[in-house]
Formats: sequence, structure tokens, C-alpha cells
Amino acid sequence: MDEIVTPSARELEYLVRVIERAVTVRTRPGLSAWSQGLLQTLLPHQVMVCMRFDVHGDPREMLCLHNDMAHTPLEDSFCALAARLAALVRRQYRLPCVVDGRGAGALSEPWREAAALVPGAVLLHGSGELRCGMTMFALFGMPAEGKARHKYFAELLLPCMHLAWRRQAAHPLPDQAAAPRASPIEHPLTQRELDILRKMQEGKINADIGVALGISAHTVKKHIFNIYRKLAVENRVQAVARAASLALIGQAA
Repeated sequence: MDEIVTPSARELEYLVRVIERAVTVRTRPGLSAWSQGLLQTLLPHQVMVCMRFDVHGDPREMLCLHNDMAHTPLEDSFCALAARLAALVRRQYRLPCVVDGRGAGALSEPWREAAALVPGAVLLHGSGELRCGMTMFALFGMPAEGKARHKYFAELLLPCMHLAWRRQAAHPLPDQAAAPRASPIEHPLTQRELDILRKMQEGKINADIGVALGISAHTVKKHIFNIYRKLAVENRVQAVARAASLALIGQAA
């Protein structure tokens, strides 16, 4: 029997904020900023894979969201593993499901593969079978402790995750190959944001950027979300590339 969870006053406050922000998500960059920002207060993770399946259970769309350039080369691996885990969980386990390596069975091997990509537990939850198919989410790099709490909040926030994921699908990013030459951005970047972009270009993580600029890693993270919003991108690689194309920072050597 699952542990009974009683949310604290602060968690309830975060829950309201997460829901309020979720209803504003309309685009992929917005989904990325929300999932890697406010959603982290209740469902802390390092990588989230969003999946859509057709009525036959075949994957039709997948998106890997994270905030670490080191994970970019691993996106295909995360997506492939998330699809395998989703298939296993749908057949044999109850949702929401936390995979943490403590149990045996069919999930033990996929969990070892997940742990090799990023340490921590994996939380899976989904909408269940719908007439239009179903959506599922795999959150990698979850804390080892607080499993019952994370399952509780995943259950409460699933409708927000489902709708945000489906809404952004109606506003796909333009084809980069066919995109016109980069145009100036509507809201200029601040000097601090430009400094952070240059550190990102050097491959530094948030903690190192904070040390170099004399600010906290949390403040760095907030600046990065603003950079994503202003540049209309969803990850560090895209942010650095777009900033370079706009001559906001120098081209990489």
C-alpha cells in the first residue's frame, strides 16, 4: 500500500504556481522553460522525455527536455530507453511508477541503463488509453528519496503535463533548414545574460558560471530561462547558436 502523503503549505503554494504557469504553455520553448523551471519544485529531475502514442500503442512523437549541454548527445538514448520503459510499465505495472533499482523483474535492466545515463530514479506516468492515443512522460535523474511524494505530485500534475505537451504540438518550431536569416530579437539581452551566454559557449555548467560571475547557481538558472524565452529556443546548444548567428556573442573557435 502506498504511503499517505500530506503536502506542506509550501508544496501547496508551489502546486498552485506550477498549475497557473502550465495553462500559459503554448509553444515548445514554453514547455521546456516550464518543465525545467517551476515543475522542478515538485518533480525534480534532470531529463524529461515526453511521448505520444497512437491508438495502436506505437510511438508517434517524442521530445527530450533538459537543461544540460552534456545531455544533448544522449537525447536519442533517453528517448529510446523511455519508449522501452513505457512499453514495460503499460503492460506489467501500475502508473505512476518509480523505477529505482531496488526491485527485480523486467525493469531492473532498463534501470541500470538509465542509471548509466544519469544517476537517480525514473518516474513514469501517462494519460492512459484515449481515443486519440495516449501521452506518457519519463522523468530521469529523480532523487532516490521521496518516491511516494513524487508519485503523488505526478498524479496531480499529469493533466497539466498532458495538456501542455499537446498544446505545444500545435505550434511546431519552424524548419531550421528553411528558416529565413535570423532577425533581431524583440527583447534585448541584458549584459548579465550575455555574460552567461559566453560562459555557456565555453561549456561551463551552472555552478561554474555562478562562481565565475559571483552569483548563485539558482540565479544563473533563472537567467538561462530568460535567455531561452528571448531567443525562442529550448536548450543551451540552440541558445548559443542563435546568439552567435545574431552576433550577440562571438562564433566558437
